[in-house]
Amino acid sequence: MTKAYLLFFISIFSLQASAQTWEELGRLAFEYHRTGFHDEAILYAESSIDMAKKQFGETDLRYISSIINMGNYLRDSPKNEHQHKAPKYYLQALSFFKKYHQGHTLEGTLNLNYGVYLEMRKQGYSKSYYQKAYEIYKKNLGEYHPLTQEVKKKLI
Repeated sequence: MTKAYLLFFISIFSLQASAQTWEELGRLAFEYHRTGFHDEAILYAESSIDMAKKQFGETDLRYISSIINMGNYLRDSPKNEHQHKAPKYYLQALSFFKKYHQGHTLEGTLNLNYGVYLEMRKQGYSKSYYQKAYEIYKKNLGEYHPLTQEVKKKLI
């Protein structure tokens, strides 16, 4: 009985250590992105995606948030070849929400981010993504929440 308990404790501890590693990879990616080191941010974001997929699976919100972050880092990169890769990640994340978590607040954030990308690239259709973000935020956060109001301004 004691040996089984010890093995259970070790397995729980190792899972928490892995989760911290995923979190740390995400934090490093964010800090590199925030300070303008886009190539490094993208490398850490790739590792974060891989770690989340292995540790949590493809239906977990941590995995999909890593994919959304990668789209944002690519979108914000000064390199055109990075920027062109962003839609792949945004569309992958949108597909995830349609299958597993439709209407989740994070889906609203994703629609907002993809709308910003489309607006930056002057590719049109950004309003439809802003509209979807607005509807999700309004339903989940309320009409007067700051995020809902921020997206509403983009629709005007």
